[in-house]
Amino acid sequence: MKCIFSKCQNAAASIKVYYFAKMSKRVALLRGVNVSGKNLLKMAELRRVLGSSGFNDVETYIQSGNIIFDHPLQDSTEIEEEIRKSIFKEFGLSVPVIVKTKPEWEDAIHKMPYDLSSGIDTKKLMVTFLREKPDLNILNEMLEKFGGNDQVVAVGRQLYLYCPNGLGQSKLTNNLIEQKLRQEATSRNWNTMHALMNLLS
Repeated sequence: MKCIFSKCQNAAASIKVYYFAKMSKRVALLRGVNVSGKNLLKMAELRRVLGSSGFNDVETYIQSGNIIFDHPLQDSTEIEEEIRKSIFKEFGLSVPVIVKTKPEWEDAIHKMPYDLSSGIDTKKLMVTFLREKPDLNILNEMLEKFGGNDQVVAVGRQLYLYCPNGLGQSKLTNNLIEQKLRQEATSRNWNTMHALMNLLS
């Protein structure tokens, strides 16, 4: 529990109001860090910076920019901005950030549209998180031109990709998705999805 103090003032009196806001774990996904020698960001340093910027119980998972944390702010957009500003101020990097609550992360896992019991290779599954719901007409145009054998299902602000030839062979990269859909996107494979769920629990 985090005690938050606010002060209300009117012409008659100054009133102090105390209330408690329960902090809940969230996951922040950084876009494009530590990839091909670009946007190099040490996770230990990132934990230190966020820990001194109001974030609590900060953990990171592997080097691709996955952060688990608590924060008294309830609005994910405000938290995203706090993380972006902290990274830019300390490291000089402009990094897109998408924040999800624990219920949102659970929902993303539960809405996996492919039948995992059919023996599908989960190493070939990817979830792409979008800033907004995609334009389905533009998405279908992109898939017709670049999809090949890949399967894509749009659910809310997520794209679920199954790439039978392997994720590394797919043309549906974050760069292409961002270019065609005109919005920020960042992807995580199925193993990372579950690893982060365990850290959120």
